Amino acid sequence: MRRIAVVCSVIILVLLLVSNWFYPFSSISLNKTLVYNADNIIVDDYQKELKQFKKDYESETSTTKNDPTFNRMPFILSVYEQPWLLSKGDTAISKDSLDRMLAEVRESREIILLLAFEENYNISTKSYLKMLLDQTLSLEEEIQTVQQSNMNTRKTLDRQFRNLHVHYISNF
Repeated sequence: MRRIAVVCSVIILVLLLVSNWFYPFSSISLNKTLVYNADNIIVDDYQKELKQFKKDYESETSTTKNDPTFNRMPFILSVYEQPWLLSKGDTAISKDSLDRMLAEVRESREIILLLAFEENYNISTKSYLKMLLDQTLSLEEEIQTVQQSNMNTRKTLDRQFRNLHVHYISNF
């Protein structure tokens, strides 16, 4: 009888470990974390674009110090400077990481909405602002989809994070 209990315990332990590996965000997972490794070529290109944008942004400082759009840009830019987006190596992404991503995207959306209603822009800028707002809402929805992926396999989650990574980059 005792032998059966030990065998059952070992089987249950093995099943838990296997389910933790294959379903990292499941409710029975002990460590709700996935290790994500981005494509180095994509990261290189993204880092170059980000660096160039920041260089162009900083060169505008002298002429636009009192511009509300210019002053709020660092808050919006922080959404696109997350370590997992810029890392060439393995990055652990947890449920908490997803919560922080979502909070930053929502904060960015609020800033974009405030700018849309506070400032007077030309038609071209208004269309870019609308497109940015649409893309930010789409990004928010995609993060929520990943958050709700409790029973997705490691492979599916990896694909979702790759799609999310590309979505961030295209949104930038």
